[in-house]
This record gives sequence, C-alpha cells and structure tokens, in this order.
Amino acid sequence: MASKRAANSRFDDESENDGMHKARVPHFNALKSTRRIEIGLIVQDMLNSDLKLVCRATTGGGTRSVSVNKNMSTSELQSLAVTLFFPSGQ
Repeated sequence: MASKRAANSRFDDESENDGMHKARVPHFNALKSTRRIEIGLIVQDMLNSDLKLVCRATTGGGTRSVSVNKNMSTSELQSLAVTLFFPSGQ
C-alpha cells in the first residue's frame, strides 16, 4: 500500500511541473571550434584501376590524427594531407 502511494505522489509532482521547462544542457562538442579527424593514404594501382592499396606507416602511409577547424574546406584538408604524407613535396 505504501508503494502505491509513493507511485501516485510521483505522478502528482510531475503534473504540478507541467508548465515549467528544464534548462537545456549544452552540447559541448557542438560548442568546440575544432574537431579531430584521421587522414589516411590510399594509392590506386596503375595496372588495375579497381585495386586500391592502403599504404602502411613503415612506407610513409598509415593514418594521422589531426585537429582541424570545423569550417575547413575539402581543398584545405587535401592540402593538409599532402603536407602530412609528402613533407618534401614529392
């Protein structure tokens, strides 16, 4: 009997607060101006155009984790990837 009263009082409390809204919790990831992305190097085989090879880190490939601005364009990301994987510009 006591548990039924406790359950009913819980619903009574909610009906009193129907007109009030709770404060929204901000999404902290949405407030950040940067994001972490991983950039990888994939090389297309010249003999077989359907075959794409993932370069290992030992041969200069692999993936790199980078922190970039959220409003960076794809051309800026591409130039960043070229400087990461080809530091001498080759």
